[in-house]
Amino acid sequence: MTRKTFLMCRPSHYHVNYVINPWMAPNVGRVNSQLAMKQWNTLHEIISTYATVEVIEQVDGLPDMVFTANAGLCIPQQNLVVTSVFSKSQRTPEQQVFYDWFASRKMSMVSFNDKDCFFEGAGDALIDDKNQYWMGHGQRSSLHAIDVIQCAFPNIRCFPLALVTPEFYHLDTCFCPLSGGEAIVHEKAFGFASYATILEHIGDVILVTDDDAERFACNAVEIDRNIIVNEISDNLKQQLKDRGYNPITVDLSEFIKAGGAAKCLTLQLN
Repeated sequence: MTRKTFLMCRPSHYHVNYVINPWMAPNVGRVNSQLAMKQWNTLHEIISTYATVEVIEQVDGLPDMVFTANAGLCIPQQNLVVTSVFSKSQRTPEQQVFYDWFASRKMSMVSFNDKDCFFEGAGDALIDDKNQYWMGHGQRSSLHAIDVIQCAFPNIRCFPLALVTPEFYHLDTCFCPLSGGEAIVHEKAFGFASYATILEHIGDVILVTDDDAERFACNAVEIDRNIIVNEISDNLKQQLKDRGYNPITVDLSEFIKAGGAAKCLTLQLN
């Protein structure tokens, strides 16, 4: 089995100094930089136990660059990435930084020509155990972006999911497909038709409570049935264990202040 590789960004210049989601509003100027670095190092160490981790250095003035999941969507086994077009001006400068990094690794890139077609990478595009693509839209990524990706890759199957709550603005904050065919889901984040689509195509939906959703329980990284996630309830841990998974919790409270946790802080490259 090929060892997975993830991209992470060291939080050398991480803070909250603007508001582009509801999590940020009460936390402007309230990040503990030393604690954030400690939490990131712990996450890096845990992921490095199970996978290869590459690190990109953070550019001063781009505090959200630590959330590398939004850099693009990497197509497995193809050394190819669909690059992002950010909907928020505060994050737009990240596009060139990540583009240059992908180019330095000689990755092929697919880019959007329509600048009004927003797409925020693996934050809104998740691959399940059947290599089907679940794609969020309505908050940060455009519905049209899904059509563009489907046309570019006609052999993949895409399920569009409408996100209806500002708090859960990326798909990876409220939906996590697992290798055994299950998915961790926060029902309230989705429109009725989208939630019906999840129920139709996911055999085992693990619903999270509001409290766990606010702990970013769906924002998890799974590597070989190890589920790396922020602190979650004992009940959810047990549900995962009952299905044969090994939940590994790490305190990521400083990053939740900006609206992200384990999955947001990583981008799977292969």
